[in-house]
Amino acid sequence: MRLVSLTANIESFHAVHFRQTGPSLVVGRQSSKSAEGGTDTHTYNGVGKSLLLYLINYCLGAEPKDSFTSQLNDWEFTLRVAINNHEMPIVRKVSAPDIIRLGFEELSLEDFRKRLQEYIFPGTEDIKFLTLRSLLGSFLRPGKMAYSKWDGIHHSEKPVQRQIRASYLLGLNVDLVTQKFELIEELRSMRDMSTRFSKDPIIKEYFNGKKDVSLDIRELEDQLAILDRSLSEFKVAENYHDVEQEAQELKASLQKLRNTALATGANLRQIEESLKVQPDISLESVRQIYEEAKVHFSIDLLRRLSEVENFHAELLEARRTRLKKEKEAHEQRLASTEARIKSLNEQLDGKLRFLNDHGALGELLSLKDRSNELRNRLQKLLDYKTLTKKFKDRSAELQVDLATASVETARYLDANEPSVAAINETFRSFTKLIYPEKQSGLSVENDEGENQTRFKIDAKIISDASDGINEAKIFSYDLTVATLRRNHDVRFICHDSRLYSDIDPRQRAEIFRLAASVSVEHDFQYIATVNQDQIEAVRGILGEAEFGRIISQNTVLELKDDSPADRLLGIEVDIDYD
Repeated sequence: MRLVSLTANIESFHAVHFRQTGPSLVVGRQSSKSAEGGTDTHTYNGVGKSLLLYLINYCLGAEPKDSFTSQLNDWEFTLRVAINNHEMPIVRKVSAPDIIRLGFEELSLEDFRKRLQEYIFPGTEDIKFLTLRSLLGSFLRPGKMAYSKWDGIHHSEKPVQRQIRASYLLGLNVDLVTQKFELIEELRSMRDMSTRFSKDPIIKEYFNGKKDVSLDIRELEDQLAILDRSLSEFKVAENYHDVEQEAQELKASLQKLRNTALATGANLRQIEESLKVQPDISLESVRQIYEEAKVHFSIDLLRRLSEVENFHAELLEARRTRLKKEKEAHEQRLASTEARIKSLNEQLDGKLRFLNDHGALGELLSLKDRSNELRNRLQKLLDYKTLTKKFKDRSAELQVDLATASVETARYLDANEPSVAAINETFRSFTKLIYPEKQSGLSVENDEGENQTRFKIDAKIISDASDGINEAKIFSYDLTVATLRRNHDVRFICHDSRLYSDIDPRQRAEIFRLAASVSVEHDFQYIATVNQDQIEAVRGILGEAEFGRIISQNTVLELKDDSPADRLLGIEVDIDYD
């Protein structure tokens, strides 16, 4: 795929037409007043160089930025591309960012990405971490973060994501990378699970070796067996609580009756004692005593004594009669009470037998809760025992699989040594022209460490701390991917002016030479935005003829800061698109 042109539906926009082979430079120039040393604050920034690359990216399916959408809602951008020498437009309206027109077909953003991925990165649909957006990032670096690492395009990327993309674009075996990633992920997952077990309040004692899990499993199984038998024999009585209440009432009634029986019995015993009482002395006994004392009673006195004796006899008889009646009444009451006690005892026995043979629903639920609690604990211990064994077995298998995969990778690198060497030599051929005296290379080695990366892919230029070294690695790596052209049909590289900022003018001149010659030799586009000072600094190094051939003749658009009309959009707008 090549980029043909970028246009918009608003007349103020400065259309860009790209050269189909070789460099296409978009130059940001200062106003003449600033260039002459005046006090004008105009700069290269804000003229639209980086915005141009964002718009290309936007038409190729990038997510829209909020400020971009809010300020350019009426705009529509058209990026014409050539795929397999067939030219077609890609049209995206800012007001409808979820729809993109590819040729004459309107597609959802997701479907557009899938379609374009099939065109230029065939066979990547099912490869983990490979998407259109991540792959295009190596040809059209999206923003500042993409210029911090030679193999990175976003700060949130994992090392394995960068490696899978680099492996694919360099023509290495991606399956080896995903295989190791999945093995390591499984191993880490098992270790994480083991860590979670070590923190579980039930399991940690076994994990730390303080308790024997097998013994506790057996004990829990015995307890559950007893509970299960109790549950199987349990009979639920819906009126259990009613019967229980009736039994309590019967017990209270029986206690009252027993108290009554005790009181009645005590009264009977007292009456029986009273019936046994006789007068201590009779009238005849009194007379005899007095006769012995030679005292004679008068007839009147004797008559009065006799009357008293008779009176007392009548009183005693009346008392005996009354006591007998009371005794009879108490005997009847006691018999009735004892009969009632017997009857209530029989009723209570029946209630208690019922309660003994049956249970309440709450009791059943309590038994079930206890059963569930023990069962859950048992299951957790069984899982722990099973998973511990599985962990040990699988960990050993994974270690074997990782060792096997490492051997396979070593064999793969040996068998594909010419292809791997071509990666290093291509990269080195570029870096040696930029930094002739520095050792450099793009090495690919087997990574046997317990990590997610299969290969050690390392872009090196010795003295990496020097200004511009990182940018030189990025440039050389991107050129390597473009020239090797493995697994892709992307015929362009786009670089932002920030790539050249820290590079010494001598190295920058060599980069422009390389970009011009290599892009023509290998038939791809080198699209770059540059500042006026960045190219003017190399004019003397290149010479006027070479400067004209590499820079001037390949400048497809100049943007200035004289007025909004001289900027890319042709209007004054402040957009945060980085």
